[in-house]
Amino acid sequence: MNKSPSLVKDALISLAAGLGIGILVAAFSAPPFAQAVFGGIVLASLCSFALIRVWRGMGGGKSLAAVVLTTFLIRIAFGIFFYAVLPAAGDDTPVQNAGYVYSDAFERDTAAIELVQSGESLLAPFLKQIKSDQYGGLLTVSAAIYAVLSPQAARPLLITLLAAFTTAAGLAFFWSALRKRFSERFTLIAAWTLALYPEGVLLGSSQMREPFLIGLGCIAFWAALEWRTDKLKAFLVFLASAIGMVLFSAPAGLVIGGICVALVILEFTLTTETTVNRWTGIEVLILMGFGSIIAGWMWLQPTLYFSAYQAKMGSGMLQVLFDIIPDQWTIPFVTAYGLVQPVLPAAITDPAKPFWVVLGIIRAAGWWFMLPFLLYAFFALMRRKKDENGWILTFAAIVFFVWTVVSSARAGGDQWDNPRYRAILLPWMAMVFAWVWLRVKEIHPAWFWRWVAIIGVFFLGVLDWYMFRKWEVGIYIHPVRLAAVLGGLSILILIGGAVWDRVRRPRQIGETREPPHG
Repeated sequence: MNKSPSLVKDALISLAAGLGIGILVAAFSAPPFAQAVFGGIVLASLCSFALIRVWRGMGGGKSLAAVVLTTFLIRIAFGIFFYAVLPAAGDDTPVQNAGYVYSDAFERDTAAIELVQSGESLLAPFLKQIKSDQYGGLLTVSAAIYAVLSPQAARPLLITLLAAFTTAAGLAFFWSALRKRFSERFTLIAAWTLALYPEGVLLGSSQMREPFLIGLGCIAFWAALEWRTDKLKAFLVFLASAIGMVLFSAPAGLVIGGICVALVILEFTLTTETTVNRWTGIEVLILMGFGSIIAGWMWLQPTLYFSAYQAKMGSGMLQVLFDIIPDQWTIPFVTAYGLVQPVLPAAITDPAKPFWVVLGIIRAAGWWFMLPFLLYAFFALMRRKKDENGWILTFAAIVFFVWTVVSSARAGGDQWDNPRYRAILLPWMAMVFAWVWLRVKEIHPAWFWRWVAIIGVFFLGVLDWYMFRKWEVGIYIHPVRLAAVLGGLSILILIGGAVWDRVRRPRQIGETREPPHG
């Protein structure tokens, strides 16, 4: 009895939201205004309605509404900001003059409107390889949107609307999955991390495929944790999201889909009561592991040495270090360098235009803020006592760490592609961050602050090198000597911390055994 009034209410709210968002989007889109308003209102209303229904389906509530609405609106707002400001604030290039942050998005959008206006089939990107989108999914979606709502001109803010909706809808599924397995505080922190992490916001505002992969990946993750409750529903939802991910990016879709399948098999293996089923699960996981290694190597091999060359050409410090590093250590070194990309000291001292300097600092600050949390989690999660769902966190930490290393190996010297590859697993990073945040609040672990100290040492040392190189401010230290000093200080912090803990432990035990005074 309540469904019909609820649908009518949701439709009215969606129409009101669509009018406001659609007019705002049209105001910054290509003329004529009337056509831009029509496309904006229709798409914004449909996205708003679907988002409200997803919110209701995932449990509703004010907290979920706040995080979903923020995720949706902040990406639209920054999409409008970039599109409006870049032509004046960016560099004088066709990409930035057109209001695009990423050249990939510009080329794909251009190809999409050309496809629409050519009269060719919208399935052409799948039937023949098009340079601007080797997988065809986002190009086809963009062309379909333009064919129905904007055939006269490319209006990239419509694609931003759709990307923002996909991420926000996926976050609602992510929330629901975590809420059934973890505490409300944990769920809240993980959800807000995914909503506000700078790299995710940037990609979601820039007509890229990553926000679609993140949103669909969240839905697949929900299905993986839902399989015990409703196997058929979970399978159908997972199948739909997996197909969507593969169409947008076959490698990324296989990675995320494989992780979710492994999650299901791992839970089955841990919870089954029969030895035969347990060993079957272990064997399947081993086979998947070998398959992942082979596929990962095939993906990495063609670009490894080009990545090293890019890193060398892009950094004066690395050019000096590469001259003394043995050839066999080149790839590991570039991979390690990729783990700190985007480099915060480099972003601070970048002589680019203010727009790019500010954007670079925000992106890099987001990642460098995360680094001590992720480093601490990788070691702490291995030693923690496993509760009923603790294995999910351990699995998430391992998966994100491995994927970050693989991404760094493939595009270590690239401050754009490397973080972009890493971003497709942002939900896993958000989970790990939430666990460490709560742990730091509750027990104040010394090892977390030691990792903070190591990141701080590297930041100050590398910042000094960049400042002297760019402005001759600070103390000049040869890159080789600087690397030795930073490495030595890091080892000293780690060893010193271990020794300190060992010295203090017997004393703390003795103190607990003493009777209370008085």
